[in-house]
Amino acid sequence: MADQTFDAVIIGAGAKGLTLAMYLAKYGGMEVALFEKKHETGGGWFSDEGAVPGFIADHCATGTGAGYHFATSQDFPEWEDLGGADIQVPVGMGMIFKEDNSGIVFYNRKADPDYKKTMASIARFSERDAETWYKLYNNQVRKYFGSAIMEWAHNPPPPSGTPDALEKLLLNPDAGFDPSWAEKTPLEVYRELFESEALIAGLLKYSQCFFGVHPEDKGSGFFGTMLVISSLNPTVFGAVGGTHSWAHGSIKVIVGSGGRFFTQKEVEK
Repeated sequence: MADQTFDAVIIGAGAKGLTLAMYLAKYGGMEVALFEKKHETGGGWFSDEGAVPGFIADHCATGTGAGYHFATSQDFPEWEDLGGADIQVPVGMGMIFKEDNSGIVFYNRKADPDYKKTMASIARFSERDAETWYKLYNNQVRKYFGSAIMEWAHNPPPPSGTPDALEKLLLNPDAGFDPSWAEKTPLEVYRELFESEALIAGLLKYSQCFFGVHPEDKGSGFFGTMLVISSLNPTVFGAVGGTHSWAHGSIKVIVGSGGRFFTQKEVEK
């Protein structure tokens, strides 16, 4: 090993190391080497026999969905065929109310491409809210917020005094967002948008449980609200064959681009 050189050495071939190596090898044109002290790669992308014999289960990274790999799956379209395929689910999210067992269902975009099923579900509580949700999700969230959140999440913060992607979005009159939402709570924003207490309660519950955004968190009205609205209609959730399949796909992308792996090799210095 002492006489071998590489453009990049990555210590640890877990989920983040594999993802980084894919970009460096394919798009950076770099000769990459990954060193992993365990006997296999994958890290948190770990799948093995579960409680029921013969069935593979995810033992670590169990709550991963489309948002985690949105950019990667776009940049590496071959990933799916090489093992990184996602499970398609017809229903994205839903909420059930214990008072009368009624509920609202948000279908994913593939199962409900024109949003009629989702709108009909919301309309049982408020037809106006169904229209509001459609305009907000289809015209503003998908058209503007989606690209802004990807730019914001996958790039270093700009210099002090320079607006980041989300701040620029709020200041863009074409996007149609109210800049005052940046100072408000999620509860205040939802009350401006919707009239149904059931819908508002369900969205706030999801916001707090899934994203950790409290209904009365001052200053999180815009980010918290748009994050929830944008994630209600996921097309995928989980990996076909378990999350370790993502590791298999990544390995094939990296090796195909000239990368090398060294397992059971702990780096001391």
